[in-house]
Amino acid sequence: QEMKTAFDQFDEDLNGSIDNFELQRALEKMGQDMSMEEVNELIKEIDENGDGVVDFEEFKKLAEKGWFIGAYQTTLATTMSRHLRSFSTMSLAMDGGGGDGDTDDTKEAPAAAV
Repeated sequence: QEMKTAFDQFDEDLNGSIDNFELQRALEKMGQDMSMEEVNELIKEIDENGDGVVDFEEFKKLAEKGWFIGAYQTTLATTMSRHLRSFSTMSLAMDGGGGDGDTDDTKEAPAAAV
């Protein structure tokens, strides 16, 4: 299921295949800047049926490549980190920026130093 979700993210027009433009853009988002010539060579390498695009079965072959796995994991980690920072910022804003979020006003005041 996760593999299909990743495939669908690459398949921008949702036509069931990833063309060279879609693949290039997706790889760029993953930090893999490739020329169109390099993308076309990559497609040739995994394009089993010779139709010039990447279908789901061919995508699975791409996803098994070590560099792809590393780039995808890095992208996921970066995205998760960004979301967590965003969530933390929203939490602080909702809490009034007051710190621990504890709204219990029944705490005793600290003893004064003598």
